[in-house]
Amino acid sequence: NNAFCISTLHPLALLYNDQQVLENMHAATCFKILYSDHTVNMLGALKRQDRVQVRAQIVECILSTDMSEHFQAISKFRVRLDSPDFAMDRPIDRRLLAKMVIKGGDIGHSALPWDLHLLWAQRITQEFYEQGDEERRLGLPVSALCDRNGSADLGNSQRGFIHFVCFPLFEALGSFTDHKCFTPASAMREMEDDQESLASGDDDAVRPVNSVRRSVRRRNTTDSVVQQVLLPALRVNAARWTEDADTVARVVRELGAEPPAATGRQDVAL
Repeated sequence: NNAFCISTLHPLALLYNDQQVLENMHAATCFKILYSDHTVNMLGALKRQDRVQVRAQIVECILSTDMSEHFQAISKFRVRLDSPDFAMDRPIDRRLLAKMVIKGGDIGHSALPWDLHLLWAQRITQEFYEQGDEERRLGLPVSALCDRNGSADLGNSQRGFIHFVCFPLFEALGSFTDHKCFTPASAMREMEDDQESLASGDDDAVRPVNSVRRSVRRRNTTDSVVQQVLLPALRVNAARWTEDADTVARVVRELGAEPPAATGRQDVAL
């Protein structure tokens, strides 16, 4: 994580001046990929002014996935959502919503069906434990959730992560989809505006807009996907981490290998 990169003087921390190290790396990598091959550069056809604006929004969204600002971001969104002038025709509100959606995608495995969620949770836990192993090897304090020796409490820690980190975010997104400004009619108007500005007679551009229009028409106006699917999935997954003892025990066994012995503090080679 960022704290580990900073404390060990990792090259990425030096490159990004200790500021949102991994998020800055993700944003830079995104554009390196886009500009490395014209066949995948989705921004190439845009006018210069539009390209600058889109790049700024992408960078802003990626930086918003910094978990150190997670609860502050949710609070800001809730305050803005309660404001009487919150509206999707305001660019600042659209960008705020975009950041919240990206944050939802960042931790979205928590709302996947159990088997998929379990797979991704195990992968990220392994990554945490590998960081803890390296911290122990360097003689550094082992970060929270990174201690392989604490794997016996994995079920409770995963349940807590869903309840206290994931659920508030998706609950806030659910509040937006229940908001008066979010209706099929308003969504249709936005799709039509997008079609007019983006399509310019290009059938390839019209096709995805038409696809979104059909999905909007099918939308259930009583409950959103967040309320119907995602929040119930979070509750189910959180409960299984403490109720499915056999599965959790298997995961603990797979993750619980003995960490390497500490060898005293060393600086990471640059």
